[in-house]
Amino acid sequence: MINREVVEKAFKICEENKQLFSDIGISDFSRVCNEVKKLLYSIKLKEDYGILNITQNMIQGIESDVYVRINDYMYIASMGEKYRRTISWSVDGRQPDDEIMLVLSFSTGAYIFGDSYPTELFARLWEEIKSYGYKYVDDMNHNVYFSLDVAAPVANGFRDILNKYYKIFKDEANIRRAEELRRELAKLEENL
Repeated sequence: MINREVVEKAFKICEENKQLFSDIGISDFSRVCNEVKKLLYSIKLKEDYGILNITQNMIQGIESDVYVRINDYMYIASMGEKYRRTISWSVDGRQPDDEIMLVLSFSTGAYIFGDSYPTELFARLWEEIKSYGYKYVDDMNHNVYFSLDVAAPVANGFRDILNKYYKIFKDEANIRRAEELRRELAKLEENL
């Protein structure tokens, strides 16, 4: 595990020497400093907020506009009008104002389970995700927003939550298929 103090020292060295290296034409130094900054931010997310498994390559922006793409459904971002990231259909009409939030987004709704579009199953998943104490929600577009200080349980458990519903979908699909095959078999037996 990387020691936070060591990374903070490296970041301090970067900040103190950025101009010097720029003046002598060494541009890679700023790239190294950016990587150190990303590493430090990933450590802060883990140690300060308990959000695990954030790697440097997930962090796309951390200067004045944070953006961390965690997976296809989850990201951390600066939210608010000044970032042009607002909530389209906020249930209660409220909007974040310069907040960094964990966002879970299911833009395709129940299609995450496939073309059969199991709306009841998706509704159960959606309600479970919302039970983690969101700050803002857009039910119309299936986006839910969590403050970082309460985001760790849903962020760290998301893969298990999603896998649980994928398993339910698969099990239910197998039951539906078995019923369909029984009906086909019954028709075939009638025609004998």
